[in-house]
Amino acid sequence: MPTIDCHLPDADATRHLGYRIGGCLRGGDVVGLRGELGAGKTSLVVAIGESLGLTDMCSPSFGIVHEHQTQDGRRLIHVDAWRLQGVDDLAELGWDEWTEDDTTIICVEWADRIAQAMATLQVLRIDLVHAEVGRHASLHWSDQSRLSELAEFGDTP
Repeated sequence: MPTIDCHLPDADATRHLGYRIGGCLRGGDVVGLRGELGAGKTSLVVAIGESLGLTDMCSPSFGIVHEHQTQDGRRLIHVDAWRLQGVDDLAELGWDEWTEDDTTIICVEWADRIAQAMATLQVLRIDLVHAEVGRHASLHWSDQSRLSELAEFGDTP
């Protein structure tokens, strides 16, 4: 599977990557973030939300799901799957409705915990790991054209 690898030396670099990703996302997209505690999953999703014009982003750790409405009519669903027991919990939260809605973007932290639910979807998978300085991100998208679009997406304003 094609991959984009990025070194993110600091919070600004992580934010910049989030803006680049957000600039390429469309309704119907799913972003699955994987990485250990403190690897930057929430920071990246917050930056994606900011790139979509959202200012009230935070971790949904205790609420599990935060839903945000963008000014252009899209919806961003931010899921923290850490406390989910499995895919059955997703059904109760509205997973099927979200994945069938072409105006909804879904960002899932701890995506490995619900990998079964995402197996049949086109997912931008982001693996984050701590590096000696900052962190490292590997981006995988099974749709090569979408990964190429992300690679070509220029700097954010």
